[in-house]
Amino acid sequence: MSYQINRRWRVSAEFLNLLNRRDHDIDYAYISRITPTAAAAFTDVFHPTEPCQVRFALQYRFDLPQ
Repeated sequence: MSYQINRRWRVSAEFLNLLNRRDHDIDYAYISRITPTAAAAFTDVFHPTEPCQVRFALQYRFDLPQ
């Protein structure tokens, strides 16, 4: 959510994982080898979701002269 204070200033907040879910953000599945001589094996790799957090931002807009 964001709020435009005036023509140049804006404040915003980003809410991530409000329910604090323990889940995967993205999953990868592929066949890989640990070493060149090892047998190929199916690998499941995942990236966990971000923890519950709030990010704030304050933006200022510069206008260039024409």
